[in-house]
Amino acid sequence: MNFVLTLVIVLEIMRLFATLAMPLALFAAHPALAGDLSGTVSDAKAQPVAGMTVSIPALSLTTQTDADGAYSFADLPEGGHEIAVSVNDEAVQFAFADVPADGSAKRNIFLFSRAVITTARTGMSPQDAAEAARITSEAMEAAEAMLQDADRHEIAPELFADASRG
Repeated sequence: MNFVLTLVIVLEIMRLFATLAMPLALFAAHPALAGDLSGTVSDAKAQPVAGMTVSIPALSLTTQTDADGAYSFADLPEGGHEIAVSVNDEAVQFAFADVPADGSAKRNIFLFSRAVITTARTGMSPQDAAEAARITSEAMEAAEAMLQDADRHEIAPELFADASRG
């Protein structure tokens, strides 16, 4: 009987230990909260930008810049974090910040100008894009005039049989 009682007590102690150890194991699975991340968002002329949406997508955290362009996040896990700044409805600019184990980090973000974003997106400057649009428009008008001239003079109708006429 003593053996059975001892076995029951040992099993009960093991169950109690497992019950107490489980929350510790769950806590250990999550990175420790290390500190804060703050900074300012400025435009291409180094002027603070208010009302920008700043987020850390991997942590589903979002904030807005204040009147001085400042933003902050509290109680972040230690390590590297990608920061996303919504430049406008279409463009998002990314930055990277490393939060140390012992405190806080500062990451100022300078937004690229709309011209820089357009150049990066299209491979050409806004001026070049406008010139390309103008040349394309002129070429389309010239092509339409050629089609109309060919129709009037019945020049090589077989060449224009499949051409799209606006």
